[in-house]
Amino acid sequence: MIDPDEALRRTLDLAARPTSEFVTLDDALGRFLGADIHTPWDLPAHDNSAMDGYAIRAADTADATGVHPVRLTIVGSVFAGTRPTAIVGPGQAVRIMTGAVIPAGADTVVRQEATRAGEGVVDVRIASDRGNNVRPRGETLRRDELVLRVGTKVTSQEIALLAAFGRCQVPVARRPTVHVVTCGDELHDAHEAADDLTVDSNGPMIAAMAREAGAIAYRSGPVKDDLEQLRAHLLQVLSTVDVLITIGGASVGERDLVVDALRAHGAELVFHTVALKPGKPVGLFILREKPVFVLPGNPAACSMTFDRLVRPFLLAVQGVPREQVSRPRLPAILANDVHKQPGLTYYLRGWAELALGGLQVRLPPRQSSGQLTAGLEGNAVAIIPAGPGTVFAGTPVEIELLKPPHVAPRPPILAFAGYSGSGKTTALTALISRLSARGVRVAALKHDAHEFQLDREGKDTAKFSAAGATAVGIASASRRAVIATTSRATTLAELIATITVEVDVILVEGYKHDDIPKIVVNSDGIRELSPRRPGVIAVISDSACGVAVPVFSHGDDEALEAFVLSFIRRSV
Repeated sequence: MIDPDEALRRTLDLAARPTSEFVTLDDALGRFLGADIHTPWDLPAHDNSAMDGYAIRAADTADATGVHPVRLTIVGSVFAGTRPTAIVGPGQAVRIMTGAVIPAGADTVVRQEATRAGEGVVDVRIASDRGNNVRPRGETLRRDELVLRVGTKVTSQEIALLAAFGRCQVPVARRPTVHVVTCGDELHDAHEAADDLTVDSNGPMIAAMAREAGAIAYRSGPVKDDLEQLRAHLLQVLSTVDVLITIGGASVGERDLVVDALRAHGAELVFHTVALKPGKPVGLFILREKPVFVLPGNPAACSMTFDRLVRPFLLAVQGVPREQVSRPRLPAILANDVHKQPGLTYYLRGWAELALGGLQVRLPPRQSSGQLTAGLEGNAVAIIPAGPGTVFAGTPVEIELLKPPHVAPRPPILAFAGYSGSGKTTALTALISRLSARGVRVAALKHDAHEFQLDREGKDTAKFSAAGATAVGIASASRRAVIATTSRATTLAELIATITVEVDVILVEGYKHDDIPKIVVNSDGIRELSPRRPGVIAVISDSACGVAVPVFSHGDDEALEAFVLSFIRRSV
């Protein structure tokens, strides 16, 4: 048994360089380029105008103002798609439209709105710098520049670029041909489907996945569990395609005959059984110089092993660079515990969510290899490496996104604003205590205009900071913290982004100037903050305020709690 990375390496080592063919521009969509594309000329090919207006010499307008415009003589006009015939000399201008070639002598375009035209003349009312509103030749691309690499998948944007350079015939990689054979006495074709029969759903699924990867796919079966029949069928279909994929019969059961049939024909083993789940029995053989992928018959295992090994191979033989055949992996935090076999790498479908602290992924508690609906669940694949039998919530993992992640609703934010000594901290402390007793998860953020110190003098963290560490992290059995050095004051949004745990509400002390809901806290004898500033939804004060929002007295903690609970419910 080999690990998944080694299985992928061996698989990609078998991927031959693609052969190319030419297709029409319109037929190139979705194909992979079979050759590098270089630009045959500059883009744009000429200096051209970015505005409707007048092509002029910047020096002629150096003294132009709205009060004292500069009058220029119009000596011609030029439209997009035509070549200019007039030459711009001192004191002259050419009427020009967006995209038109800049006439000789001109170095600037003044926009139409900054001019006033008369009979044969135009008054320019602004001074223009040389090059204003001119798109210079080669600004986008220079001649002979490598613009598209071999293996690039052709999308609508590549089509536009190829068209701009007149590539009516496009070199693309030849599509690999694949034949999918399903094996098993118990299986029936879809047209025989009934509630008491096992229908072959894997064959159509894998053929479709091969087509999604750019291949031309055929399929046959179900083939009965008969060694001679299986041997003959595999050899027959292999002769017509580039890649053979079998489904079922891959394990060590009494009727798992695929490996025996391949060995009977002298197939060369590349690997058989990989330390992954789902799909450990997956295998790869070489028969008649062609790859034969042996996939397990359980639906979730079948689709996952195709995704891990066959899909990258099919992309590689179409010229996709080796480092790009697998989906990019992103860091995420595991949202729930996962129990697993220690020696296997797990590839599990899950739900990725973009939360305050970044990507989180939640995995269903049960994912059976035989689950037909496994491929319908989730928007990501989480990679849980071989190691401990239990991976706990909060553990960093890697994920591959299959669809955009769900964006978690941001918890409501409420600030308590006031000047020092007004009672903000007292009100907040009492409120947090009451909310926590109700099970409300509170994040409390503090803005301090002065420097603060969390790591005590003489402690290791203080020594690390003094030595110049940009960030110092510390964790105990029940708490963790990261102390980071910043080059400027931290904004409220940046501070919120450091919250990596789920909370129901964010309470902020300070940041009085941010545009967020806030409760103004004033106290007699202390400089007062105006309760009429934008965003104020309540006031804490023992004096009459004359405002239209609720006013709470200092110490009226029960009423304040009820108000904040109502605010949280309205904001969710």
